[in-house]
Amino acid sequence: MPAERVSMKKIRDVLRLTFELKMSRRRVSEATGIGRTAVTDYVQRAAAAGLGWPLPDGLDDTDLERRLFPPAAGSQALASTEPDWAVIHAEMKRRGVTMTLLWQEYRIEHGQGYAYSWFCEQYRDWKKCVSPTMRQDPDDPRPGLPKLWIAPSRSCFSDNASGSFGRTMLATVGLLFTLVVASPAKR
Repeated sequence: MPAERVSMKKIRDVLRLTFELKMSRRRVSEATGIGRTAVTDYVQRAAAAGLGWPLPDGLDDTDLERRLFPPAAGSQALASTEPDWAVIHAEMKRRGVTMTLLWQEYRIEHGQGYAYSWFCEQYRDWKKCVSPTMRQDPDDPRPGLPKLWIAPSRSCFSDNASGSFGRTMLATVGLLFTLVVASPAKR
């Protein structure tokens, strides 16, 4: 995880100590409490942005930050290649459609898009945010009341003491999206 960015005041101090007082990176690091590699990075960024000391008049912290830390070149291009996750989700419900197939179609359309693992991870993250909804029957005489259903099923059990096996009836009861399993204690 990347470290939090240092305040612009400290970065101004780094530039002043480096360019005006000609201090070494190590001494600037000790004076400001910033790591030596971070000091070197800030000085290199300033040089790449064409900044020296004194800084130009009227250069506030926001402008300085924008010049030292420009947005990544690919970030806007990648945002425009974001798949329509709702369409992907609908396609996944079709028979024979796999994530690999959808990703291959996506990469044909967007050559510089997500890699497969990132594509799958983004889809899973999107899917977590989709809330399940309860479908209501418009002809229901009691709208708004939850539906209750019971599905009988058989299950095997074993008695550890005697080692015998048996069968019992289970009733699976569902209310909305909650499942409750009930079983009689008979053999």
